Amino acid sequence: MESVCSKKHSLFLFALSLSFIIHPIAAQDCSLPNNNDIRTALRLLLLIDDPIGLPNPTIFGSVQYVCMAQGDTINTYTSLSLVATYTPNPGQPEATSIFQMGCVSGGWYGYGGLDTPHASVIGAAPRIDCSDCRNSGGNDRCV
Repeated sequence: MESVCSKKHSLFLFALSLSFIIHPIAAQDCSLPNNNDIRTALRLLLLIDDPIGLPNPTIFGSVQYVCMAQGDTINTYTSLSLVATYTPNPGQPEATSIFQMGCVSGGWYGYGGLDTPHASVIGAAPRIDCSDCRNSGGNDRCV
């Protein structure tokens, strides 16, 4: 049990430090992520939450964009906050989470962890007047 907690803690710290290092320095413009980009970001965040086994999430329906930090060109973004309903693995119960994605080197990655979205963000129009998107306790924080 101790080694699993230790591995989980190490993986979390690595991903957290990577998000702080890469996100502000290498932010670029990307078009909206496709479903595979979102699944890949979600897979990493699920792995950080529970490093035992490799998650294979299935996303149900459309994702809801909560925050969309505009890039330098039209229809591009540097970071996003979004809400998705998914199963972590086939046969597991559905979950709905809010999480962030950042654009690095022309591709999307997940950062910031998975939280239950605050009721105020469900169904709300996305914020587009942001220079960065962050999550604070399930609520969108447009910076």
